[in-house]
Amino acid sequence: MNTAYKTTAPSSQLNTLEDTRVGVIGISNNHMFKDSLDPRVKSTLCEYEIFFSPYDATELTDILQHYADLVFRDGTIDEGVIQLCAARAAQEQGDAREALDLLETAGNIARKHDADQVTKAHVEEAGSRVEEQRVLTIVREQLTSQMKLALLATAFLNIDDEASPRAKNIYQVYENICDVCGYEPRSKRRVNDFLDSIRLYGLLERDERNLGRAGGRSYIHTLEVSPELVFEGLKQDQDGSESTLERYDLVPDPDEAQQARLMSYV
Repeated sequence: MNTAYKTTAPSSQLNTLEDTRVGVIGISNNHMFKDSLDPRVKSTLCEYEIFFSPYDATELTDILQHYADLVFRDGTIDEGVIQLCAARAAQEQGDAREALDLLETAGNIARKHDADQVTKAHVEEAGSRVEEQRVLTIVREQLTSQMKLALLATAFLNIDDEASPRAKNIYQVYENICDVCGYEPRSKRRVNDFLDSIRLYGLLERDERNLGRAGGRSYIHTLEVSPELVFEGLKQDQDGSESTLERYDLVPDPDEAQQARLMSYV
């Protein structure tokens, strides 16, 4: 909310509304968010929408070149590196921060290898590093404690060939995990909300399937990222300390993720 007062108004008049203007600015990546508003709110909103398009490769190249001139020494970036970083970011979401992270990571990789220049090969290697770091950051810093419990339950059911990551099964495993580490389990509806929130981060995919007369229709939740990354992220909290799930030995080692079985941990 942005409230502006006339600077010429005496302090005794600041409590009145005659010289006050109130403006509300809403920022969202969801262009359909207004559909969820109360009809009474929408009827009086009188909004003015401004859409910001993603950066294209040319714009990202200019941005990267500006920062590269400030950070990198002359001659340390090979020809085509900046353009490659810009092209990769433009193909994804057109995010300048993503492009900058890619260039920075490529530079760190080159420095680690004592290379004279940052090359396209370093950019290719950095691409997977940036994606892995994004997943770890989301798991450690963006998910709530309850979301992490739901994600761990889903991960167990995804790596166990004898299990099915149905919503019903996820909730059963989630309850068992809560019982082990002392968390108060939430309702099935709230856990479904947790799974929906995790899905918005790009970690899960939900598919509605008909499981026949015996199973009926059910939601199947599958991991969109490797279970190794999920387990690595769940082992630590945001500050780098050991997580509660790790203290209770509920998180398999990432190197042993494919050999882990549901009943071994819950």
